[in-house]
Amino acid sequence: MGTLYQTILFSVLLVAGLSMFFDGFEKRRRKRLIENIPTSWVGSVAAGLCEIRGEAKPRAKPLRSPLSNTPCVYYKYLIERDEGRNGWATVAEDDSSHIFFLVDDSTGQALIDPAGAQFYFEAPDFQFRGGGPFERRLPDSLAAFLDSRGVQYHKWSGGYSMRFREWAIDEQDELYVLGTARKDASLTSDYCERLQAAVDKLKADPQSLEKVDTDNDGQISAGEWDAAVNAIRQSLLEEELKNPLAEGSFDTVIGQGEKEKMFIISERSEKELCSRLGIFSFLEIFGGAALCIMAAVLLFVGRQHGWFGKK
Repeated sequence: MGTLYQTILFSVLLVAGLSMFFDGFEKRRRKRLIENIPTSWVGSVAAGLCEIRGEAKPRAKPLRSPLSNTPCVYYKYLIERDEGRNGWATVAEDDSSHIFFLVDDSTGQALIDPAGAQFYFEAPDFQFRGGGPFERRLPDSLAAFLDSRGVQYHKWSGGYSMRFREWAIDEQDELYVLGTARKDASLTSDYCERLQAAVDKLKADPQSLEKVDTDNDGQISAGEWDAAVNAIRQSLLEEELKNPLAEGSFDTVIGQGEKEKMFIISERSEKELCSRLGIFSFLEIFGGAALCIMAAVLLFVGRQHGWFGKK
C-alpha cells in the first residue's frame, strides 16, 4: 500500500482534475447554446428554450433588499463569520427566488420564475466587513438583522469579524435571460402573491421552520429550504388547477425547464457572457487535463517506488 500522503495527493489531483475538466466542457456547452439560440421578442416568444432581453420590472410592488433596504425585483445575500482557524463560515443566506418578476422589451412582458436560475451579476451591490476587535463597528441595521436571524456575532473577546454581501436586480436593469418558455395556466390571478405570502408566513413561524430543518442540525440548508418552497408551490398549483380558468387567461412564463435545465439570468450582455464562458471553459479544460496528467505521473512514479503496491 502507498503512503497516506501520496494516496491523498493522488486522489486530490485526480478528483480536482476530472471535476475541472468536465465543468469546463459544461461551460463550453453553455457558450455554444447561447450563441446558437436567436434572441426572441417577448411578444412573439415560442414555447421551449429561448432567450430574451429587456428591462426588469416588479410584478406587483418592488421588493426591499434585506441588508441595504433598497428597492429591487430580486435579491440574494450571504453573511459569513470568521471562525479563526476554521476560516469563514456561512451563517445566513437567502434569496427571493420564490417571487416572480417581469422582463419587458416593449413588445410584451414575460413573467420570470427565478427558481433554479444561474445568476451572473456584475458585482455585489452591497458589501460590508466589520464587527471584529480592530474593525469597523457593525451598523445598527445589520446588527438588528443578525438578531432577527438568531446569528451570534458577540464573543468573550469582543465580537466576530463579519462579512456581508448582497446582490440585487433593480427595476429597469437590462437583463439577458435564457430559459424555457411555457404557457402556464396555473400562474393566473393572484398565484404569485399567494406564493410570496405563504413563504413569508413560513419564515415568520419558528415551529414551521423547525420542521423544514429535516436533519435537525439547527440550520436550514439551501436544499432543505428549496424543498420547503417547492412543497408550497406544489400545494398552490394543485389548488389552482381545481379552479376553472377563463379562456385566454394564460401567462408566458420563463423558468427552468424539465428537460433542458439551463436557465440563466444575467446583468451582463450576451457577448460578455459568451466571452467569460469561453475563457473559463478553456482554463478549466486544460487545467483539469493538466491535473489528471500530474495524477497519472504520480501513479506511475509511485508504482516504480512501491508507493501504491508492488513494482
